[in-house]
Amino acid sequence: MFKRRKSSLQAQSIDVVETVRQEDRVFIEEKEKIIEQLFEKTDTYIKTNVDLLKLKAVGKTATLVSSLTANLTLFSLCFLLILMISTGAAIWVGQDIDNMPLGFMIVAGFYTLLITLYFLLGKKMIKKSVRESVISDLIK
Repeated sequence: MFKRRKSSLQAQSIDVVETVRQEDRVFIEEKEKIIEQLFEKTDTYIKTNVDLLKLKAVGKTATLVSSLTANLTLFSLCFLLILMISTGAAIWVGQDIDNMPLGFMIVAGFYTLLITLYFLLGKKMIKKSVRESVISDLIK
């Protein structure tokens, strides 16, 4: 009787151990599924963020290029305007003093004075304003 009871207890303990092992397997499988889902979601999140950063970079680049193109066009038009006004002023001064080459030299001297003042006073201010403009375009 004692042996029967002992074998019955052993059978019950084996059943309990098997049940626990099976529950552990189910638990581990569930955890593995959760971890796989977590990796998939993390991968999707990273890919989405990379795509978002690419789109932001493209947007910033497009804004900067369009701004530079507009400014270059404006600069070109202003250059042509100043060239025409300078030519007219040089001809007018040359006719006024009856010496055409001297009229062009006087206008050239005026521009030399402006360039000298720019290098002495305004170069840092202009560089700073252009730099701030570009940075603000990139930050927006």
